[in-house]
Amino acid sequence: MALSTLERTRSYHEDLEHFETALIQLLQDEHRTHRKNLIQAHHVNMIVDKMIDRYAKLDDIYTDADGSRKDEITAMGLQGQALFTQFYDKLGEIKNYHRKYPDLLPERPEAESMLADAMSEEPSMPVTFSGGEGFGRYLDLDPFFQRYNNLKGVTPLEYWQYVETAFYFISNAVRDETYLKYVQDIKEYLVSFIQRTQPLYLGLKELQQQTETIFNEVWEKQTFVPLGRRHAERHLTGTRYLLPWETTNYDSMAVDGSKFYCAACDKIFQKDTVFKAHMTSKKHEKTYEKYAPVCKEICHLELFISRLWTEVLPQTVQLTKENIQKKLARQGDDESDGSEDELDIGDLDAEEPEVRLTKRFYPVGWDGNPIPYWLYRLHGLGIEYVCEICGNTSYWGRRVFEKHFSDWRHAHGMKCLGLENTKEFFEITKIQDALDLAKKLKAQKSQEKTRAEVIEEYEDPDGNVLDKK
Repeated sequence: MALSTLERTRSYHEDLEHFETALIQLLQDEHRTHRKNLIQAHHVNMIVDKMIDRYAKLDDIYTDADGSRKDEITAMGLQGQALFTQFYDKLGEIKNYHRKYPDLLPERPEAESMLADAMSEEPSMPVTFSGGEGFGRYLDLDPFFQRYNNLKGVTPLEYWQYVETAFYFISNAVRDETYLKYVQDIKEYLVSFIQRTQPLYLGLKELQQQTETIFNEVWEKQTFVPLGRRHAERHLTGTRYLLPWETTNYDSMAVDGSKFYCAACDKIFQKDTVFKAHMTSKKHEKTYEKYAPVCKEICHLELFISRLWTEVLPQTVQLTKENIQKKLARQGDDESDGSEDELDIGDLDAEEPEVRLTKRFYPVGWDGNPIPYWLYRLHGLGIEYVCEICGNTSYWGRRVFEKHFSDWRHAHGMKCLGLENTKEFFEITKIQDALDLAKKLKAQKSQEKTRAEVIEEYEDPDGNVLDKK
């Protein structure tokens, strides 16, 4: 049964009163733990969203763009027989509706059900967190750390070094489409993390608009200074990537005082004359057309990420760094030698497989922390895999061994051999095996091409069947 405009107006105002009451009761319930405070903030945010939705609907009703509210109020002012006719027509509609649905029960106000859920012993949580995020206490940057070490031009870092320096954007990474996708994903993750951990924070959209306005201003004036140059002196390093308008300023493009660098083509030139000739070539112009918008988007994203890092998430960043330091301290403590906990190797059974132990005699997992022995045996962490392509690097356990084929070290080793790191070379660890397989694949490809020419047959006008040749 369709409600009248005035009835919907009354219903929305009633909902707003219920939501306000629920909001007051919810905020009066004080919590001391981070988990409960975060759940409470999300439920408050959901109630506020419902209230905003009701206010928007009331605004549409009071605006009365289609004139339905005015017509309904006018109809209520009828007199005589017309008034009674309208009244009994509405009464008939209500009776017919309840006659059709006799088992209808009164609906519970939405605010009450939301409040009951929020005040229960196990309230629902509308968002999820990864294990590394610690229910919103820390940032989980491990996926981006892995991608960073695989970027072209960067020096691989440890995780703690990455968290300390990567968001100053001072690395020598090549600013290409891969790097653009990397910073885009970081920006999306940080925005998502803020929305999940600070649901009542309202300054995110304003910060984004403000950053975009400031960036466009300085970019058009060609006065923008990349973040890597701002922090170069502080961290005793610098970036070699350049801004699009600097392609005409040859002096500013010198690298190490004697070389000249083209950021668009990612090439270094020893002589000034060769460099200037390259800058006027058609190949450079075509590459530059693609580089300029990518460079602008990268600089914009780096500026926005830096502001999120320093203005919105400083406490979380500090907690993340402290958490990493604690893990490293525990790991170092476990791996350090202790005279009171020394193990007599002669007491071990010679038939038992080798087990890598900490000073407390626990087997070591993938992350260097102690794990139960049955789990150690289940995952085969006592089995050593040596990869000759990676420089005879040892990998313990099947999982780590399989994962290393997509890591930067193995990809670099394959590149040094002049081979592409494709799926055909999965589980190939010997250099000679890789070269033999590449030779075999090349021969098969050539044979398939020749076979395709033989298989294709044609018929001449006389009915003779001939090969493609």
